[in-house]
Amino acid sequence: MPMNRIKTMIDKKEAMNIVNTFMDKKRKEAFEIQNVEAVHIPFHILRVEMRIKRAFGLKPKIIEHLYWVNSIDGEVIRTKEDPETEQIQEGKQMNPRLSRKQCFQIAEEQGFKHVTRFYKSFWTPEIQVEEKEHVAIGYWQCDLKLEKNEKPLTLLINRFSGDVVQHQEDNRQTVFSNRTNQTDQMQGTGTL
Repeated sequence: MPMNRIKTMIDKKEAMNIVNTFMDKKRKEAFEIQNVEAVHIPFHILRVEMRIKRAFGLKPKIIEHLYWVNSIDGEVIRTKEDPETEQIQEGKQMNPRLSRKQCFQIAEEQGFKHVTRFYKSFWTPEIQVEEKEHVAIGYWQCDLKLEKNEKPLTLLINRFSGDVVQHQEDNRQTVFSNRTNQTDQMQGTGTL
């Protein structure tokens, strides 16, 4: 079954403009964009319910968060709403490095940290984690040749927000799956 991605806002041309602006501000060195391609990073969107027991016969305090856990590096994004998604049409998909269980554990730890920081209680909070969705966030991978450096620079531009992430990976084959999603969809064997 093919994976969905968060609906994108940034097209290839706009991504190149973002790279030009970023390089002018941050690096201030001549560069050439050698390649721009679509890549997708898998995320688990997890609903975390934290229940805090209270004294004096009061009902427990219940807090709910949506955590997006990056299954490559474990980075967590907290949101209030479910994302709008669309089907992946093109691009490489990054292979997850973290298992579903590890992503659940990261979300549970984040929930625990939040509760213990903002709510004081004599009891340990009850935390439940359930998966809402497994989606990908699209990025434009831009490979740049720098004038003063022989090693290429790779930037990832978030296709939803336009944020720029510097990406340095020695062995790309371990990070990206070899197939594009279009061929996966035709065969009905999409993997992530």
